[in-house]
Amino acid sequence: MRLHAVRRTRLHAIARHVTLEMPWSSWLATRLLSIGILRTKSISGDPPAMKTKLTTLLTQGALPGILVCALAFPVDIFAQPAQDHIVSPQALQQQLEAAAAVRQQNVDTLQNFLSSPIGQRAMQESHITPTQIKTAIPTLSDEELSSLATRVSDAQMKFTAGAIGNRDLLIIAVAILVLILIIVAVR
Repeated sequence: MRLHAVRRTRLHAIARHVTLEMPWSSWLATRLLSIGILRTKSISGDPPAMKTKLTTLLTQGALPGILVCALAFPVDIFAQPAQDHIVSPQALQQQLEAAAAVRQQNVDTLQNFLSSPIGQRAMQESHITPTQIKTAIPTLSDEELSSLATRVSDAQMKFTAGAIGNRDLLIIAVAILVLILIIVAVR
């Protein structure tokens, strides 16, 4: 009975010392001492030796065990299941094809206008070669192409309706040529 009381007193002294330095370890130290896993050399108890042994036990036993458990499971065990994309690949492909078709239509509109007799005359009067324009048009952005193609289509419709004459259409063609060269030169 006396040995049991001495052991209990020793456990409480060690637990109090360890609790002051590491509060979370008092319960663990008490339990490990009581089941005999952790032992001290002296009967009076040596708290620094207890701290060293507890640290050794945690780093050599508990930490590797926790790491093994954590690494044993797949990474995506708690991840949400794979969801469909917001935009399906087929829809994305269709959008890309539509954008490419619109761009090609805008390029064709500009090239057709500039290869017409009015466009050829505008290039001659402004001393711009057709190769400069043919190499510059594909480098324009989609927005720039769309804007210029809209202006060209509008000018052609007004010319066809008789709202503007040859001279006005020639001025518009020269302005478009100059705009194309300025946009390309700024880049």
